[in-house]
Amino acid sequence: MHSKPDKTHEDLSRMFKSGIQRLIQLLWRFYKSELYSVLSHTNWALVYWVLRKYKKFIGHKRWAAQ
Repeated sequence: MHSKPDKTHEDLSRMFKSGIQRLIQLLWRFYKSELYSVLSHTNWALVYWVLRKYKKFIGHKRWAAQ
């Protein structure tokens, strides 16, 4: 995601939706405990993407996460 600053959040959701859904299905079946760490990492990657793209969120991680 760090190499896609020109994309909107709708574009990112279209690009990654099917891959994330497959990952959730696989991990939910076999590695439930690992699923939470993978989703947490993905969420924070999105937060940092928002922080880089929208300068008004600099210093406001909680706002960016929401």
